[in-house]
Amino acid sequence: MAANFLRLLQRGGFQPHFSPKGGVQNSLQLRVSPKNCKGQRRNITSDPERYPGADFNYPKTKKFFWATPPKYHEKLFLRDVAKYYALTGIPAFLIIMFINTFIGPAELTEIPEDYEPEEYEYHDHPITRFIVRNLMPTYQENYEKMLAKVSYENEKKEWRQKQKMANYLMQERGDGLHYFVPMTSTEVIDYSPKTDPDQ
Repeated sequence: MAANFLRLLQRGGFQPHFSPKGGVQNSLQLRVSPKNCKGQRRNITSDPERYPGADFNYPKTKKFFWATPPKYHEKLFLRDVAKYYALTGIPAFLIIMFINTFIGPAELTEIPEDYEPEEYEYHDHPITRFIVRNLMPTYQENYEKMLAKVSYENEKKEWRQKQKMANYLMQERGDGLHYFVPMTSTEVIDYSPKTDPDQ
């Protein structure tokens, strides 16, 4: 059994090497040799003598068609991104650089005693001052909006209290809603069509 195994290894290009130090399990060590006994390279898996009829040049003779997504939309998206970055980023960068270079941040100065500064004047950077002055509501506007909401909720509370009191009095006194419409006087009503229907 061992002799047949060694013969098979020699035929495949392997050279056995025995180690006198090893025991039963590791006494046989194999050393791979890329060349066979004749000095020629030999590949066990691509040997036409062992595997007749096999095409070992298959990757060279036939090409595969790999389904890949098209690059058109990807390139179009990247071009659009670059274009819109250039249309918005470059002017914004130039404006910011111009403001920081030629205008700069605001400085603290003396003001008259009767002067009341605006909301945007508390900020130092020109861009921040522009945003606060033109795009954001002031503290006074926010305070007035909050007062309007509080007043509306207070009115709703008063109306609920009045409605609750009216329901209580209606239940206590036996009153109801006045849906009766008063008729006109009987002296004005003409009963002649009913008394003389033939005329």
